[in-house]
Amino acid sequence: MADKRKIQGGYYRPDSSEYEQFIKLLDPERRGLKPFGVHNVHLPAEKEINPDQYLGARRANPQNKYGAKDRMETQEYGYDKETMGNLLKAYKDAIAKHGIAPLHPDDLANMALVEGRSNFGYNAYNQNNKDAQRIAKNLIKAGHDPYAAGFPAAIADKQQLAERLGIPFYQAWNGVSPAGKTYANKIKQHRYAVEDPRNQALRE
Repeated sequence: MADKRKIQGGYYRPDSSEYEQFIKLLDPERRGLKPFGVHNVHLPAEKEINPDQYLGARRANPQNKYGAKDRMETQEYGYDKETMGNLLKAYKDAIAKHGIAPLHPDDLANMALVEGRSNFGYNAYNQNNKDAQRIAKNLIKAGHDPYAAGFPAAIADKQQLAERLGIPFYQAWNGVSPAGKTYANKIKQHRYAVEDPRNQALRE
């Protein structure tokens, strides 16, 4: 059997045997704590995945650091197809049934590249936003797991925040602080990486 790969930003569906095994191996002290976020799912620092779930991509390197010559990182970065697939299915359902404004597919791919995480940088949604709560609850009723259902709920919340404050969505996604503004600029500056042929699978 081929060796498993480790990636960041992945999760195990809470109704899966993999999640049960992950929980058993958790530090007992952490296991007894309430998971971070309203989705109530413990998340691994790194997720072990089978080779068939591994998706390789190259991230932007605008300053050609570490000997790069094409403004791209010289080493491949790994993503989890299952995590991305679960989150995107919930996101597409939320567009179709709950009216959230769709992001351009290349922008989602760019978010994954900039974040370097299979969850697009998603952590939790704002439980004080009634629209976000409604979206997450309805998606769970439709069969999506709690963590995946929270992803489009978080997008909806940040879209509302961006509109209310008159700031770019990507700044709202990261935070309204100066660091969020820097992140939004980075999203723009690194977008060329999406079009690299080695990232075609990430765009699909």
